[in-house]
Amino acid sequence: MGLISFRGLLFLLLGFIAVIGPTAPVSNSPSGIQTPDILLCLIFSWIVYDPRSASVWSILALCLLADILWLRPLGLWSMLTLIASELVRHYRLDIIKQSTLTQSFYFLIYFCLINAGVQLIYVIGVLKSLDFTVWLKYFLVTCIAFPILNLALVRIIFRREKTI
Repeated sequence: MGLISFRGLLFLLLGFIAVIGPTAPVSNSPSGIQTPDILLCLIFSWIVYDPRSASVWSILALCLLADILWLRPLGLWSMLTLIASELVRHYRLDIIKQSTLTQSFYFLIYFCLINAGVQLIYVIGVLKSLDFTVWLKYFLVTCIAFPILNLALVRIIFRREKTI
C-alpha cells in the first residue's frame, strides 16, 4: 500500500468540495443557473499536471460519491470518467506542452467522450436522458469553467508559469 502524498490529499479534498458544493443548500428558492462540473475539470487538470497524486482509486471514489449525491446512474459516469482519464494520462506529455486554449480543446474532447458514452448507454438501455437545453447549458458552463480552473490550479498549486 502506497503512501498518500500531500498533493494526493489536496486532490481528494478539492474533489470532495467539488462534489459537495453543488448539493449545498444556499437558498430556499431554486435557481435557474446551471452549475459546471468542477469535478471533471479538476480530474482532467490534475492528471495532466500531477498524475501520480491523482490515483485511479481516488478518482473512482470521488466519481462514485458524485454519482450517489447527484442522483446519477451509479457507476456509469465513474466508469466513463476513469476510461477517459486513463486516455488523458496516456497523452499527458502532449497535452502539458500546449497552451491553455489547446488544453481547453483537449478538455472538450475529454468531456465529449464522457458525454457520448453516457448518451450511448442511455440509448442502449432505453433510459430517459436530460432535456437538450439543460444538457447544453451544463456542457457550455463546464467548458467555460475549465480554463479558469486550469489556470488557477497551474498558478496556485502546481506553480508553473507558461514559457514563451
